[in-house]
Amino acid sequence: MSPLLLEQALARLLEHHDALRASFVRTDAGWQQQWQALGPVPLTVVSGPAADLPGAIADTAQELQTGFDLATGPLLKAAYFGFEEEHRLLLVCHHLGIDGVSWRILLADLRLVYGQLEQGQTAQLPAKTTAFKQWAEQLNTYARPPALAAERAYWQNLAATPMVPLPRDFASADNRLAIADRVTVSLSEADTRRLLQEVPGAYPAQINDLLLTALVLAFESWTGTRRLRLELEGHGREALPGVEATDLDLTRTVGWFTTLFPIDLDLTTAPTLGMALKQVKETLRAVPHRGLGYGIGRYLHPESLPLAPAEVRFNYLGQLDQVWAADERFAPASEPTGAARSPEDARPTLLEIDGLVSRGQLHLHWTYSTAIHRRVTIAPLAEGFIEALRRLIEHCLTADEDVGYTPSDFPQMSLSQDELDDLLADL
Repeated sequence: MSPLLLEQALARLLEHHDALRASFVRTDAGWQQQWQALGPVPLTVVSGPAADLPGAIADTAQELQTGFDLATGPLLKAAYFGFEEEHRLLLVCHHLGIDGVSWRILLADLRLVYGQLEQGQTAQLPAKTTAFKQWAEQLNTYARPPALAAERAYWQNLAATPMVPLPRDFASADNRLAIADRVTVSLSEADTRRLLQEVPGAYPAQINDLLLTALVLAFESWTGTRRLRLELEGHGREALPGVEATDLDLTRTVGWFTTLFPIDLDLTTAPTLGMALKQVKETLRAVPHRGLGYGIGRYLHPESLPLAPAEVRFNYLGQLDQVWAADERFAPASEPTGAARSPEDARPTLLEIDGLVSRGQLHLHWTYSTAIHRRVTIAPLAEGFIEALRRLIEHCLTADEDVGYTPSDFPQMSLSQDELDDLLADL
C-alpha cells in the first residue's frame, strides 16, 4: 500500500463529499454549520518495527480521536502504519459528519479511487447525489405547518402513555460513559444464516420485526410485563411527503442523517409467538414516516411536541460484512481505534443495545452503567434475547404459509387482523 496514493485518494474523497469539509462555529444564535475550502489532506504516516505496531496504533488513535477542532475541521483524519510487513490504515471521522450508511459509501469510494490510482488511471467517482445543505432545507420546509401537524397527534398520544420503568439494582443516577460496561451475545452462524436468508423467503416479516419481538419477550422475565418503550435509531434517509423522489436522492450523500424516535411495544394481548410478531410488525409499520417527523418536531418545533423518554435504545446496524468486497488491499483490522467519546459523557439511556452482523454472525452489544445495574442482571437478559430470537426463527420457518400476513402487507385494502385471518383461511 502506498501512502502517496492514499493521500491522493483521500484528497479526492474530501473534494467529492462536502460533509467531510464541514465545520461548526458557536454563534449567539447557536451552532452554525459552515463549509471549508479543500486544505491539506489529514494523513499521518507512522513507521517502525513490527513489535511496536500495537502501541503506535493505540497512541495515534487516541490522538486523532481527541484532536478534532470543530471550528476549523477537517472532520476526517487518517493514519497509515507501515511496520515492516504489517500495514494498517486508520480512518477517524467526527460523528457530526458521518453515519453508518455514510461509512459504507466512504469505504467503497476509497477502494474504488485507490484502485484507479494504483492502475495509473484518473480518479473518478459516481455522480454526486443531493447535497446535505439541500436536505436540511427540505427538512425546514417539512417542519412548517401544516405538513408536520398531520403526525403530531401520534407523538402526543405516545408521550401521554405512561412508561414502565426498568428495575434497578442500585439507586445511583451515575450514568457516565466512564463506568459503562458491555455484555456481548451472538447468534450462531447457522442461525444467522437462517435469519438473513431463509426467513425472508418463508415468512412476511423483516429482521427488525423479529429482533424487537425477541427484545420484548426477553424483557418480560425481568420487568414482569410484555410492554416496553424503546428509543429506536434509524438511518434517517426517508422520503419526505410532498417531495418527489427525483428531487431528493441520498443514496450517495455523506452526512449524519440518523433518526431517533420512541416507540411503545405492547404484547399483553399477544400470547403466542405468531401473534406477538404480528403485533410488533404492525406497530412498526404504523410509525409515521419511520420516525423522521419526531426528530424534526423535537428540534425545529420543541414547543409543540412533548418528549417521550425511553430507558432502552436499540439500533440494528445491518450486515457489516457487505461493506468489504473481495479486496486484498482492504480488510477489517482487529486493533482498537481509540475512545470515540469522552469518558465523562452522560449516556442518554440506561441500556443501549447495538446489533450488527460481522463475519457471518449476528452480535448484540448491551451497554449499561455499573453504578445502576450488575452484570449478573444484564447477562441473563441478553442471553434470553438470543433464546427468544431462536424460537422466533424456528416459528417463521415452520409456520403455515399465510400465518404471518398482517394488514400492512395489503395497504390498498382496509382490513382488521381478524378480517384478514378469516379471508386467508377461506382462500
